[in-house]
Amino acid sequence: MGFVVVRRAESHLALDHLYVVPEHQKKGIGSAVLGSVLKDADAQSLAVKLGALRDSDSNRFYQRHGFVKTTETEWDIYYVRAAMPRQLQSHATGCIRREPTR
Repeated sequence: MGFVVVRRAESHLALDHLYVVPEHQKKGIGSAVLGSVLKDADAQSLAVKLGALRDSDSNRFYQRHGFVKTTETEWDIYYVRAAMPRQLQSHATGCIRREPTR
């Protein structure tokens, strides 16, 4: 279905590759894999950095997942997603605490 390559840099995680084969795209696979990477980064209080080809649809995908553009070159756009503070991590996963009804 695809592959992912993440490496630990000195002060962040570098998402070197996240590829889902076209016939499996738009099924939530990339979001699930990226969510796992972000959860791991947050647990370590690390930012995640990546680059995407300028004309790639992946740019919108990464921006939807909280990445912010840092720099651009002729061919690539580079992004960072800061580590989520610990007190916000449970809220970001979509966990909702509900009081029992009576």
